[in-house]
Amino acid sequence: MKKTPFLVLFGLAAVFGQTQTSLDSVLAKYYKALGGLDKLNAVKTMRVEGKSILPKMNLGVDMILYVSKPNKFRVETVSHGMKSIKAYDGRIVWTKNGNQDAIAYSEQISKVMKSEMDLEGPLVNWKAKGNDLKYLGTEIVEGVAAHKIKVLEYTGREYIYYLHPETYLPLLFVMTRAEDQRTPLMSTQIAKYADVQGLKFPAILKLTDKHGNLVISTLFEKYELDGPVESQLFEFPDAQEKAFH
Repeated sequence: MKKTPFLVLFGLAAVFGQTQTSLDSVLAKYYKALGGLDKLNAVKTMRVEGKSILPKMNLGVDMILYVSKPNKFRVETVSHGMKSIKAYDGRIVWTKNGNQDAIAYSEQISKVMKSEMDLEGPLVNWKAKGNDLKYLGTEIVEGVAAHKIKVLEYTGREYIYYLHPETYLPLLFVMTRAEDQRTPLMSTQIAKYADVQGLKFPAILKLTDKHGNLVISTLFEKYELDGPVESQLFEFPDAQEKAFH
């Protein structure tokens, strides 16, 4: 007996409902593993100290990251005595290297920078950020059947996130599509988490290229939540805005 259009539609609705329930269920456990979405959203400022190592260049970089929600960040890096700054004041994403003048980034680069400085990641408040998620079931990653979530980010980038089946914390995320052809596709392993006042944040990140070669290893050594952060840190230091492409 042929299925009627009603039964076909009913079946499609049931499948969609199961997929959506699976996504909602996995995300709910993920938020709980982080320490709770309400608690995470209640954090208004962050100061993070760390360092990155680029093995191919034999280079070490010290880093301080400042965040003031909802939409301001600043990252300071120091290497060989040279200080560089990248920041967002809620209006302009800008950069300054050493004694050079500060310059503003283009709109597309600004989107990517804001995403890369988001320590909460694209799964937290994903609808508000303009991301789209799809649950893809499970896949064996690092010896476990990890939950697999596809992320279409507002930047145009596409990622696959792999969540541990017991802890529900991300093991790995893989960029499967970049915003342009110049950006290499990378994988990021979250090798360790830090417990900060009952919330989980990345402690060690390892970025590898498509061949599995280590590109950058980043250690986040110290997190400070809801401490004083001066608003001047984020402000564009020069009224003359120069486009950077």
